[in-house]
Amino acid sequence: MIESNVVPTEIKNFASPSSDEEPVFILNAPQLAAIIKKAIDPLRRELEETREEVAHERSYDRKRLSALEHPASAPGKTSTERVQKIIRYMSARPDHKADLETLRGHLGVNSDVLSHTLTALATLCPNRYKIELITGQKRKKRLVEVMIIR
Repeated sequence: MIESNVVPTEIKNFASPSSDEEPVFILNAPQLAAIIKKAIDPLRRELEETREEVAHERSYDRKRLSALEHPASAPGKTSTERVQKIIRYMSARPDHKADLETLRGHLGVNSDVLSHTLTALATLCPNRYKIELITGQKRKKRLVEVMIIR
């Protein structure tokens, strides 16, 4: 194999400046650092502003998602009225118990609305009532007033 020490002239000229080109600027290290800092500082500020804006948007999005995932638990006017009706009904009963079918009939609502009303009852009167299975009857439940308030 024959080795060639011949390098094309284009490659030589690319690697080193030609003799007719003189350096335009001569900078020492602190001068070069100052120029670079002056060029980079506005970019850093812009990047920091963008980061703050993105963080603010993420925070806002998290709040919106949380509100969608966990809707407000305060019952509305109608639910509150139904809850008050259940409280009066349960207080008037001597055993302070009523099966859910009886409550549905008393309120004149379907099972979905009763379910929402019982959720509102649990929110407005925590630990005062509980739902239990009726012994001896499959799939039948009743509401029991645990803490009797007079």
